[in-house]
Amino acid sequence: MRPRTSARADAPLPAPRRTVLLAALLAATGPAGCGYGFVRGDDAAAVRLGAIDDLSAEGDLGVVVRRRVRLAVRVAAGAAPVLTGTVRALDDTPAAFQSGFAAMYEQPVEVELRLADAAGRPLWTSGPHRRRALFARGSTPLETESARRAALSEAARAATDDALAALPHSPPKEPTP
Repeated sequence: MRPRTSARADAPLPAPRRTVLLAALLAATGPAGCGYGFVRGDDAAAVRLGAIDDLSAEGDLGVVVRRRVRLAVRVAAGAAPVLTGTVRALDDTPAAFQSGFAAMYEQPVEVELRLADAAGRPLWTSGPHRRRALFARGSTPLETESARRAALSEAARAATDDALAALPHSPPKEPTP
């Protein structure tokens, strides 16, 4: 039987604790250096969230865009400007071929955000922002569809980020011509 000893302060951490500590440290500092950040806070424009029109056949890309927008803006109530938008999924196109068949496809998505005052007069528009994501043809139609849906979501998030980057921090007071 070994005698019981207390852990010393200068003793190294056991491997599982060291791994957890390193993962926590990377998770806390990793996003800070990537160049991306949320606009929430006092300097962000306070807006009300309106409808995001989903003009895709899938019907759930509007939810992806709305979630992304909620993370990036400060949501307000009352007479704040209203942020609305439109998302479209365009037809996928073959991007790479193998043995005469398409092996990779490119899935484009287009997002446009609009800001209007409480009376509905347009204040700002992002213009259409189009992003593409690649997906591979699967060995079954179900795998291909799953990869296509993941590419749709990825492209929608990227296009939303592009449109949000153009959003003014303080909404214009007068309608833009």
